[in-house]
Amino acid sequence: MIQNPRTVFRRLRPFLGLTRDAFWADDERYQVRLREHLFELLKPHAKTLTFEWRGVLWSGATDDGGISKKLFAKGKYHLEYLEGLLAYLSHHGFGTRKVAVDVGANVGIPSLPMARLSDFDIVAIEPLPSAFQLLVQNVTQNGFEDRIRCMKLAIGERKETAEMVTRGTISSLAEFRLPGGEQGYGPRSPRDQSVTVTTERLDDLLRGLDVAPDSVAMVWSDTQGSEATVLGTGESLWQAGVPFYCEVWPHGLRLHGGVARFLELVKKHFGSYVTRDELADRRHEAAKRPIESLADLMSGLDTTDLLFLPR
Repeated sequence: MIQNPRTVFRRLRPFLGLTRDAFWADDERYQVRLREHLFELLKPHAKTLTFEWRGVLWSGATDDGGISKKLFAKGKYHLEYLEGLLAYLSHHGFGTRKVAVDVGANVGIPSLPMARLSDFDIVAIEPLPSAFQLLVQNVTQNGFEDRIRCMKLAIGERKETAEMVTRGTISSLAEFRLPGGEQGYGPRSPRDQSVTVTTERLDDLLRGLDVAPDSVAMVWSDTQGSEATVLGTGESLWQAGVPFYCEVWPHGLRLHGGVARFLELVKKHFGSYVTRDELADRRHEAAKRPIESLADLMSGLDTTDLLFLPR
């Protein structure tokens, strides 16, 4: 036996408590909760899970309660925002460009669904070795090797090594190590792992891959507060009119370079922005807001995603 009966029963109780409702109702929420409990039940027995959703074969880590768990339970992660974003880019003329850049690709979000929903070739950048391994596996098992180039590094101010901290082997909470005992996600704990990664400027990386700035349709960035670094090292892209879609997390930005630095860079390179909710609800008809209104939006913000558009 793998575990004693009491432990098994304790783990099964929430699952069993949902079974009757789940099988007698079509409500997707029950099905999602069942799969969430199943994910937790499988944790002691497997380090990774491979499953198929909507034609995509995913592999994720069982110690990743973020992206991997949500993919297992729902089959998607921010898909409604990606679909709206792609519709907007296509309608406004950016879809004719050939390349999309995914900074902080994790296990393949958004690179894999983007490859299925568009004709873009994609540069997927992921520094964590464990996440990168699953990223490559997901790209390979879905037959996207010719369209998604996987790069094992982080975007930084120069080519060097740096230390990142992550909660679990694969985590959407990974970020560059800060002085003291705090990270953006909270106090560091014994669960956290330190990983040494290679860093490179975004401009230099794409130049080395022979990706011309005017061939890039967009840059997607989810870098846990390091968006100002992505902006600051990708100047040739913004000068070529490349849109920038990124997570805006004021607390993380404050710790990793400062909110003022982020605002300075977006005001320098972009004239307007679109919220992710606008993209999801109105797609190509999403309304733009002037860049001058961004500081007010961020003043009461926890976190969101925004699409920044060239002047």
